[in-house]
Formats: sequence, structure tokens, C-alpha cells
Amino acid sequence: MRDLVSDVGPSGGADAAIASASRAEPVTTVGSAGFSRALLTEQVVDHLTQLIADGTLPPGSFLPSEPELARQLGVSRTVVRESARVLAARGMIDIQRGRGSTVRAPSTWDIGGPLSLAVMAEQSELTNWLEVRAALEIASARYAARRARPAEHARLGEALAALDSNFDDPEAYAVADMELHLAIAAGSCNPQFERLLRPLLRPLRTHFTHRVSQPAVRSSANRQHAAIVEAIVAGDEAAAVEAMTSHFTVVAEEVREIDTGEEDLGADV
Repeated sequence: MRDLVSDVGPSGGADAAIASASRAEPVTTVGSAGFSRALLTEQVVDHLTQLIADGTLPPGSFLPSEPELARQLGVSRTVVRESARVLAARGMIDIQRGRGSTVRAPSTWDIGGPLSLAVMAEQSELTNWLEVRAALEIASARYAARRARPAEHARLGEALAALDSNFDDPEAYAVADMELHLAIAAGSCNPQFERLLRPLLRPLRTHFTHRVSQPAVRSSANRQHAAIVEAIVAGDEAAAVEAMTSHFTVVAEEVREIDTGEEDLGADV
């Protein structure tokens, strides 16, 4: 790829920004080195990702047009098009036919997709993923107890009520269970907790349903969840951490029993 050069055109500032970045840190020349198209695409994606991540191309700015990017980077329009698709799939840019591609805010980038796929593909690592989830949720419970406001308290109350109303339907109960944990994460008033937790929960829906198939497990979970919510609403950080830690101790044992086939599917309250 050639060093990028500044050009005045419809993309204006974006062209200048890319050119400026290129002068500061030249792009490696790969034009006749025999690289495959896939590697060229990877290099373009990495280069544009860096410019977006460091703010050279800020949210709302337009990328240069497809032919202009191809000219500046010294690659084919096909490579540019493939690179744009990768960035769009990551949620980093928005491609609008006839208008061009705009950079999206970091808060909209898809960090969950790859994480969900990893959890889904690594079922043998379920216990390890549960430890990661527990660490995240214990921290979110602490911050929820410290920061949650009436609006977050109301969401927690509604989520807790949904567990009761769906008690006799294990599948609906599993969904309500996940929603309660997301409500706790939201109660932290740090959107990154919910943003990270959601992709950890999404691929485990079937597992949730299996785990709560027994009425005894649902009854126990209701008591645990109520203790967590009560501590959060009371603003008691220590109690919230203790209740969430206790909950995950029970969940870890239930997961172990399911994985080893030791659970008593005939158990009842």
C-alpha cells in the first residue's frame, strides 16, 4: 500500500486525517509483494481500525469514498469493499448506499458477537466462563448497591416479579432469570457491565432452562435473587456482594451436577 496523500473532495477532513496519520506512521508498501487478497484486506482493516480507535477518524465522520480509499491505500476497490464489510460487521462504521460510510460511536461497536461465539463453542469451558461471569456480576452487584437510583430499583422489582409470575414455566423462568441479572448489571449505572454480561448470557439460554427445570432449584433461586435485590435496594454493598457470591456458589454446584449427570431431576420443593 502506498503512503496516503491528502486530497480535497467530498470526504474532506477524513481524507486529510488519513493522509496526516499516514505521514506520521507510513503504511507498509505491499503492492507487488505477492500478498493474498485476504491479507491485504486484513491490513486495510487494521489500518482503518487504528485511525478510528485513536480518534483520527472520529464518530460521525465520513470515510473517503471507495475509489478514493483504493487510490490512497494503493489497493483494489474490491479490497476496500471487503474491508468496509468487516468494519460494518464489527459495528464500527455504518454503510449507507449513495451516502458513504460513517464512523460509529465506540458504544455501538459489537464486542459481544465474538464473545458469545466463544462461549457457545467452548462448552467444555463452561465452568471457567462461569467464573468470569461471577466476577463480573459480583462487581456489578456492589456498584448497583452503591449507585442504583429509583429507576433502577423499579427495574429490579419488575424483574423479580417476572420470576414469580413465570415460576411454573421453566423456559420463561430462565429468560426472566437472565433479565434479572441484566437488571442488576444495569443498576451499576455503568453500561459496560450490561454490555459485557449480555453476550455471556445469550449462548447459555438452553443451559439456564436445564438448570431451572426443577421446582426446588427455582424456589432456591428465588430466595437468592430476592436477597441480592434487597441488599441492592438497601444500598448495602457488603450484603449485595455476599448474596451474589452465595448465589454463584450454588450455581457452580448445580452446573457441576448437570455436567456430571448427578442432578436429581425428580426433586421437588
